[in-house]
Amino acid sequence: MNTLAKFVFVLLLLLMSLSPTSAQLADYESAKHDIIVYRDGVVLVVQQFKINQSIAQINVPLLSPSASSIFATDQSKAPLAFDLAGRNITVHTLGATVATVEYQVADITSKEGAVWTLKINLLTKANLTLPEQATITFLNAIPETISLGGGKPVLLL
Repeated sequence: MNTLAKFVFVLLLLLMSLSPTSAQLADYESAKHDIIVYRDGVVLVVQQFKINQSIAQINVPLLSPSASSIFATDQSKAPLAFDLAGRNITVHTLGATVATVEYQVADITSKEGAVWTLKINLLTKANLTLPEQATITFLNAIPETISLGGGKPVLLL
């Protein structure tokens, strides 16, 4: 057994709600939500939203207030202006039909020995991709699917 296989991931998924509020549905809806966990504990989050073109801005909750390397783009990959306020980001959509928010966080993972723990609160369905050869030892909620993508465990939460 190599050292990579010794890394064990413990997932503690705190699912607050699986659907956005009804007010959000009129302005935007989640189209895609990907969470990618890297071996060093850094997490890449990519959220994509379909937007009502008449809306000038959308307010989106982040997984952590310590998000870094934040990018917001429209359907043409053109940058969009945004403002941060704690765990929320306001994206100025400027008539875009799709907005993508991408950022990194490191404080939703923790490590004790060889065991990693991931704690997240999700408001929508998300694809969670773990590092290659990760072993899942505990889930606090049953994912819709568990599969392999490129040799990496992928969970639909």
